[in-house]
Amino acid sequence: MKLVDSYIFLEKLRDLIYSLLEYRDKLREEGKEVIPVRTATPLVRYGFVSMFKGGVIMDVTSEEQASIAEDAGAVGVMVLDKLPYDVRRAGGVARTADLNVIKSIMSTITIPVSAKCRIGHYYEARLLEEIGVDLIDERSSWYW
Repeated sequence: MKLVDSYIFLEKLRDLIYSLLEYRDKLREEGKEVIPVRTATPLVRYGFVSMFKGGVIMDVTSEEQASIAEDAGAVGVMVLDKLPYDVRRAGGVARTADLNVIKSIMSTITIPVSAKCRIGHYYEARLLEEIGVDLIDERSSWYW
């Protein structure tokens, strides 16, 4: 398989994923129950990561910033409680963003939404999984 063929395949996969997400949103608007997907095949996992090639994931803290990032061509956003600079300035610890903020950002934009949780904080990760973020990033709670 040539590189060009792989790229075309990944574009078609991305288009399919977005079409399915739009269909899911339409069903939700009509009040129909949508069964959440909990597992993915290796092909979907690799395809998801491949969609990020050639793009940038922007750090955001609000719906407005997320919309700007999407309009600017970001391939995804990472929802943070505070931007790393602000955390370092305060000499503090990075926390998981407010779940209501994450959910509002997810309903505002169409690109993948990621969120951080602290290493070893299992329940933070479970809450992020429960609200349906596309990617959970487990990292150290300190910004140096």
